[in-house]
Amino acid sequence: MGILSSTEIASMVETVNQLANANLLEIASPGPLEPNGDPGTPVVVWEGEAPCSLERAQHESNVGEREDQGKDTTLKVFDAAGAPSIELAGAVANASTVVVEDLTGGEPVTSRWTVKGTERMADGTLDNILLTLDGETTP
Repeated sequence: MGILSSTEIASMVETVNQLANANLLEIASPGPLEPNGDPGTPVVVWEGEAPCSLERAQHESNVGEREDQGKDTTLKVFDAAGAPSIELAGAVANASTVVVEDLTGGEPVTSRWTVKGTERMADGTLDNILLTLDGETTP
C-alpha cells in the first residue's frame, strides 16, 4: 500500500478539478495535407469537457545583444480527466490541436491551440498530462 489511500488520492484530484480555470473541450489530430502541403481540417478524436489548469507565463531571454520576449502556455489535465489527452501520444502530438475554454477572465473564451509538446506525470497521486501549447486561434 502506498503512502496515500485511493480515497485520499481521489479527494486530491477532486480538489484540483474544482480549482480548474479552464475546460478541455476537444482534441483533434491533424487533417490530411492539402495539395500545397498545409495541414487540412483537423479531425476530432475526442470531444467532451475535462477540467484543467491553464497557465500563461511571460519569459525573457537574451540572444546576443537582443532581448527576446516570449510567452509559454501550458494546459494540465489531472487523473481520469486526463485520459483524453493520452490520445495525443506519439509523433502526431505536435501537429494535434486542442480546443480550450478559458475561464480565467470575466467571460469564458474558447480558442484552438496547436500542441507543441506533451508530458505525462504518473507517480500514483496527482497523475496528469501537461500539454505545451502554441498558436492560439479562434476555433
